[in-house]
Amino acid sequence: MTVWLKRGTDSPYRTMVLLVLLGLAGLALRIGYGWDRTFWLDEAQSIYNAEKGARYLLSIDLGNTITDIHPPLYYLVLWAWRHLFSGYFGLRSLSLLFGMFALVFLYLLIKDISGPRTALIATTLSTFSVPHLHYSLEVRMYSLTLFLALINIWLFLKWTKERTRGQTIGYILSAVAALYAYHFLVFLFLVQWLYIGLIFNRDRKILPQWLLINGVLLICYLPGLYRLQAQLQFVGQDFWGIRPSLLEIPGLFFWFVGDSAWHTNYFFKILIGSTWLIACLLGWLSDRTEKRLKIVLTTWLLLPPLAVILMSFRTPLYQPRYFLFTIPVFYYYVSIGLERIWATRIRASFMIVFVLVSLLALVLFVRYPQHLDIRPVLETIDLEGPSPHPVFHINDAGGNDETYILSRLYRPWATRDCILGEYADVAKELISIVEPSEICPTMAGRLEVGEPCWIVYERSFLRELEPGKRLEQVLPMGYLTVAAYHFNLVDLYLAAPGEQKNEQS
Repeated sequence: MTVWLKRGTDSPYRTMVLLVLLGLAGLALRIGYGWDRTFWLDEAQSIYNAEKGARYLLSIDLGNTITDIHPPLYYLVLWAWRHLFSGYFGLRSLSLLFGMFALVFLYLLIKDISGPRTALIATTLSTFSVPHLHYSLEVRMYSLTLFLALINIWLFLKWTKERTRGQTIGYILSAVAALYAYHFLVFLFLVQWLYIGLIFNRDRKILPQWLLINGVLLICYLPGLYRLQAQLQFVGQDFWGIRPSLLEIPGLFFWFVGDSAWHTNYFFKILIGSTWLIACLLGWLSDRTEKRLKIVLTTWLLLPPLAVILMSFRTPLYQPRYFLFTIPVFYYYVSIGLERIWATRIRASFMIVFVLVSLLALVLFVRYPQHLDIRPVLETIDLEGPSPHPVFHINDAGGNDETYILSRLYRPWATRDCILGEYADVAKELISIVEPSEICPTMAGRLEVGEPCWIVYERSFLRELEPGKRLEQVLPMGYLTVAAYHFNLVDLYLAAPGEQKNEQS
């Protein structure tokens, strides 16, 4: 490893060649992983928001802002992007583009902090990391947040040393973009204020310029503050985020490596997370960068998740994916730890374990999909052509509307689909997508006499009732399930007047 790194970083040409090879490998892995995967609920919401156009996305009307908790930048870019590229790959390629650029700025940032060798290791780890792979293909803003966080911190550190006009303009543009891309990126500015405070004694001229820059940022973000007040009220109304336990803190380190593999048992989670955590802790202890910078990097890694975990005990906000923008620091310290371990006698055994658990995390992620795949459900419904029968999507667990939203996205010609429930139970973040006419309290009002119907039932959200008991509650008198199909996380039933016949998987 040492020889390979020395050969790879002893000249800019060889470093460039290695980075290009890494980029090509990362691109091939991301495209091969599944750019044609079915969309899930949050991605469908991104698509619907983008379809509404720039006027809606830029509106500061409070009635519009509360239908989505995120700032509008990603949706605006997606709205413009989809005019150039459509389809599965077109929509996912925007996140792919941001993800690949994030790798470039990860290398540049760590190279400035610790040199090309550590930067090359960190870039290699990130290229094949599960979270980076996942969110480089998801039609959401997370790869954009990672890209903006890296370029913003990189420009900030350069500005604190040189303060050129180009760095100032670049920093302001990236900071404004960050504010309008993701609310939690505000933690970056707290980290930067901490660094300014730490270096103030040795550079007292920096504070007036820093205050001026922050004044410009505040003026630029005034429209965003107006929207934010409505979104904060929306979040406070039984938001769907996790009410965490203290186990979320060590669990976050597994997420940094393996993402949210729901079916992974605790043994594998502990094995994968602890192996990387050992390297991270050793890297943190071995880090010889400037003390002030080390404090800032550690704050960047820990402050955002810890602060949100604490806030979530009052108002649930926590989701591990919200902190993808903190992952570069984790990979930085893991890289230093691997360099330190390579200089010891246990290097061979540890590296074998490290590589194996990393491959295990990747295999588990690919093997166990995190979201339901609606396509086989819809293919079954339309097996003999577009189905003329109504499709009812059971709405349980305080707003399970995912199957309906996805069905409407993939079957725009269908006019007889509806959510079985009450409009008041529709998830609050979907009220701009679902109309009252698309909700039906009972099946009887949508069925003709003796007409069969389809029932879609998502298992992942249903905790209180068994599917059989729930179906008994909703089926009209005289109706029975005449066929049942079981897919990943979702069941499909054909109901009609008559006797129960068969069940398929």
